[in-house]
Amino acid sequence: MRIVRTGRSRTNAVPEIICPANFGEPVFVNVYYLHWPNGLKTGAYHTGTVVYDQEYGYGGHPFPSSGIFETEPRDTEQFGDGVSFKESLYVGTTYLSRDAVQRLLISMSDEYRGDAYHLLNFNCNTFTAQFIQLRVSVPTQTESHLHHCCSNAGADASGLLVTARFFRFLWRMSLSHPLEPFLC
Repeated sequence: MRIVRTGRSRTNAVPEIICPANFGEPVFVNVYYLHWPNGLKTGAYHTGTVVYDQEYGYGGHPFPSSGIFETEPRDTEQFGDGVSFKESLYVGTTYLSRDAVQRLLISMSDEYRGDAYHLLNFNCNTFTAQFIQLRVSVPTQTESHLHHCCSNAGADASGLLVTARFFRFLWRMSLSHPLEPFLC
């Protein structure tokens, strides 16, 4: 905080308090229900992370370039008919600027290439878990639980079957523990 004097004389100057503008940006995980694996008799979900009014996700393609994509939050048209929006869950606050978030995504793009995508072991939920861990203030035990859940959510499809129940747990944990800013 700093005090700035206005244009009045020194004797009757009114102090103007200027505080830092970044009080944190809320971060949400959007969960989408995948209709196509209904034959498995289990829930399958796609996740994307929303910050600064943009949603970031990860998907596969056959090229050795980034599989990270940016879209409007809750835009299911890009996924096709087999996907519907389920819920949006608050997971914490980031203190990274919009530019710092972009730099973080660029730094993650080599690891999250389209040709590295694996439906069961390295997918959108893996990306969501790491993205949240790197830039959201959530308790350490929640971060490790998210990683464990995304790695071992189910015997049939380990990374694909991240349940909404876990994200509700994550949301409750983020509200019940003090949040510490992640500063760059």
